[in-house]
Amino acid sequence: MKKEQIPRPSRHIVAGSLDEIAYSSRRFKLQIAQDEQLMGRLSSSFEDVETLRSLWGRQATVVGMVHYEADGTPRFIEADQILASQKGDEAFRKSPTPIHWQGIDPPVRRGAKPKPFDFRSLIGSWPGDEPIEDLMSELKKMD
Repeated sequence: MKKEQIPRPSRHIVAGSLDEIAYSSRRFKLQIAQDEQLMGRLSSSFEDVETLRSLWGRQATVVGMVHYEADGTPRFIEADQILASQKGDEAFRKSPTPIHWQGIDPPVRRGAKPKPFDFRSLIGSWPGDEPIEDLMSELKKMD
């Protein structure tokens, strides 16, 4: 399996029932559907671990980075936030899928080589090449 085929972690919102909590290892299990669950761990930015106690066994919404297996199935979510579910959060009650991933290598273009970029064409057009007086007059026009 090539590295390019493994989906990158992506940020998602996932809702479900907070089924298990492991305080010392900062891990949890989110039951998304009857036969579908997502393991999770609290990110280092998650400070108030005690809030999980009040959510245990209840509907919760998790925001964080989902990490995937090579086949695109979610491995776990690294949670930045876990909140009590609100009205409308049931739309997030589904297993996350990788963003912009087809499970195959990107096509390799064969044949003609791309032309090298001529960096000299940027001279005089790159932001910051203009005199400060021109910038100041443009800023004054914005007022």
